[in-house]
Amino acid sequence: MKPLCCWRAHGALDYLSAPTKPVFLTINTTESPDALHQMTVLRKRLAELGNDEIFMLEREARGHKVALDPDILAAMNAYLKRRLSAD
Repeated sequence: MKPLCCWRAHGALDYLSAPTKPVFLTINTTESPDALHQMTVLRKRLAELGNDEIFMLEREARGHKVALDPDILAAMNAYLKRRLSAD
């Protein structure tokens, strides 16, 4: 049987063939095991491509919410400022 050749046969990471612009990633330790695994898979694929990334793990039990950790917010702010001045 011939494999499907459509968007349903692939995920977004399958279409990454070269490094993207640097990305800022954060996730909370209380996210589901699936979400934590997906972050690991994403980071591995970005590393394979030589993509620059910033990753910060939030340890405060907030679940699926925007980070409030002052260190993460400061890093996010610095990242955004660098990206805005680079483009």
